Amino acid sequence: MLLFGGAGVAVSLLSRCWSGRGPLSHRAWMAVSVRVHPSPKCLFDEPVQVRVSGLSPLQQVTMKASLTDEKGQAFRSFAFYRADGQGELDLSQSPSLGGHYTGTEPMGLFWSLTSGTPFTRLVKKDVASSPLYVNIEVFDGHGTLGRLPEQPLAASINERWFMKEGVRRIPVREGRVRGTLFVPPGDGPFPGVIDMYGSVGGVVEHRASLLANHGFLTLTLGYFGYDDLPMDFTNLDLEYFEEAVNVLRQHPKVKGPGVGAIGISKGADLVLSMITFLPHVIAAISIGGCNANTLEKAEGHFLFVVGEDDKNWNTPLYVQQAVEKLKENGRENYEVISYPEAGHLLEPAFFPFCYASFHRLVGLHVIWGGQLKPHSLAQVDLWPKIQTFLRKHLEKQSKL
Repeated sequence: MLLFGGAGVAVSLLSRCWSGRGPLSHRAWMAVSVRVHPSPKCLFDEPVQVRVSGLSPLQQVTMKASLTDEKGQAFRSFAFYRADGQGELDLSQSPSLGGHYTGTEPMGLFWSLTSGTPFTRLVKKDVASSPLYVNIEVFDGHGTLGRLPEQPLAASINERWFMKEGVRRIPVREGRVRGTLFVPPGDGPFPGVIDMYGSVGGVVEHRASLLANHGFLTLTLGYFGYDDLPMDFTNLDLEYFEEAVNVLRQHPKVKGPGVGAIGISKGADLVLSMITFLPHVIAAISIGGCNANTLEKAEGHFLFVVGEDDKNWNTPLYVQQAVEKLKENGRENYEVISYPEAGHLLEPAFFPFCYASFHRLVGLHVIWGGQLKPHSLAQVDLWPKIQTFLRKHLEKQSKL
């Protein structure tokens, strides 16, 4: 019989655990449980520790994780493990022997989540009122997703939220500016950041909401295909982005005088234009962007992020050209982070890897590139470096 607890509470199964070794008398009834530490509820970008207890010594098991997004798309991962001599399993200590990944990867079940539907990308629309639920199950033996036993030995649910208590989400319709503001809890003042995604259009909120959890007052900015904005970006004007910068700077909880900007793909191109021509943009992060701007005129600081297996954009070449141009003009106001075997879509930590997806604007499937494990580990490595870069330059500037 399954013993169910509330949401996020481990579900244990009183089951006969059999390791497949030894005579029948070595079988035993024991309670198997899966626990998520330190809590079954956390923020989406927070690591957790998964432990299993109550197994037979050295028992072979398959760990499986699954989630269903807001569109009903299912994402799953699995990996093979072996319990220790006490019948316990700690994913932060034990290596995966196969499956979606190998080696000791404490969060492997999360970052290796893969959709069974080709060209599917995980995007969280409702960041305020609902988490993503990751169901973690343990099965006897080493199987595949299609050949696992019908009943798990035990299961647990991990709730992964995008906004911590106290963060405020505020829709923005001020002048021409359209977007969403995320305000951290507390009196502030906080470093201000403008966040933009690429040519898919609309407003993408998950990165901005996560940044707010870390103390950044973030405006995720729409620039086409949203609200009453134009449906394409063929006639963008710099004044719109300057207006957005001023909206952010004028917020009473934003540190001044400068703000930061982070963008990916087309958003990265725009971020580079902003730091070049708008004096109050003093720190810019370009993820998979193009260098078609006069960068040598910028007084602020650049962080260029390169996925060396980017199949959508020749990011390594563009960043090389940008750095050469800065060096020619005696500039040292830049940093470059480059990841081998990472693709175009470098998201916050633990987002499922997306090799290709449907692009609404062009009406075709687009290849982003990258390899599952190196791309996913690049996201884990990059996410705190983004925060460090922004904090370093925005807090330094605010003291001038």
